[in-house]
Amino acid sequence: MENIFAQRLRELRRAQNVSAKDLSQRVGLKKQTVSGYEHAMGVPSFSVLFQSPTL
Repeated sequence: MENIFAQRLRELRRAQNVSAKDLSQRVGLKKQTVSGYEHAMGVPSFSVLFQSPTL
């Protein structure tokens, strides 16, 4: 069962036509980190969430 955060992150990124690489650069994370979030291998800390720009 996939977690909601991972599913919504991927859906929202794709809806904005943003690649995982582009998203990672915009939020200052490695592409592998964003991929891990999208595959439910972790979740970002609150500090990462609140520092992230609007797409």
